[in-house]
Amino acid sequence: MKTETDKSVIRNSFREQAALTQLHRWIAFCLAEDAPSERIADLLGEQSKLIIGEDTVAEGPAEMIQLARSTGISAIISPDVAVVGDLGGDFGMRAVGRSTTGTRAFQQITFTFDWTDCLEPLLHTISYSEPGGEKPVIEPIEPMASRLLSVSHRWHVLVEDPERTPEPFQEIISEDFVMEYGHGAVRSYDELVDWVTGSASSVGASRHDLVGLKCERLGPGVHRAEFVLDWNGLTHDGKNMTAQTRHTWRIRDVPAARFPVIEHIDVEFLQPFKVIE
Repeated sequence: MKTETDKSVIRNSFREQAALTQLHRWIAFCLAEDAPSERIADLLGEQSKLIIGEDTVAEGPAEMIQLARSTGISAIISPDVAVVGDLGGDFGMRAVGRSTTGTRAFQQITFTFDWTDCLEPLLHTISYSEPGGEKPVIEPIEPMASRLLSVSHRWHVLVEDPERTPEPFQEIISEDFVMEYGHGAVRSYDELVDWVTGSASSVGASRHDLVGLKCERLGPGVHRAEFVLDWNGLTHDGKNMTAQTRHTWRIRDVPAARFPVIEHIDVEFLQPFKVIE
């Protein structure tokens, strides 16, 4: 289990979750040939740029979307994505991958963001480069896995947000959403409101690190995602806390929507919440 004791990293984790949400929305769109561009219309700004090596090859949403689709330069990204900079500032993300065409076998991809909205930052620049040195072995993310990761990170953005409110959850849950966990269950939006304003707000801050994502297609548009969450938090008086849970989610994709919707979450506690003395 990963234990994080840096209080600044825990308090600013929601910003990292927001960056990962947007990164995976972009990758899922690029890798799915039939995905409508409308679902990422809010992801790019007029100042957004796509850079290959030293050259800016596209600017603005229309050019970036067209180039990503027509030339196959979108990368299949490794799950290992690193933060570049300070989580409390204008940080970026860096990943490695290989091109879908195979003509650029290895890429380092750096994402920077417009942080005007800390919960939904715009992709500002996406830069592809070919660094020297030994090329890593890449275990690629499948297109649907990136789509599932986008909604998982979005869920945790909303949970970790210091100003959390229940309303944004409505976009990513189904009408018959159910969450079952240790000592209780959420079976309606009203109960989710109680959970968000109650249990989810009972700590001063929290961080969720997703480990070992496994995906399975259950039927047309319906998928199961399984993963472990390493949870690190702070009490309201600043003491560190830890826990570990195993999650099983049932998710229904809505191709034209920004995110799939979560139908069911089952949470198994592997290590209970505890304060680190």
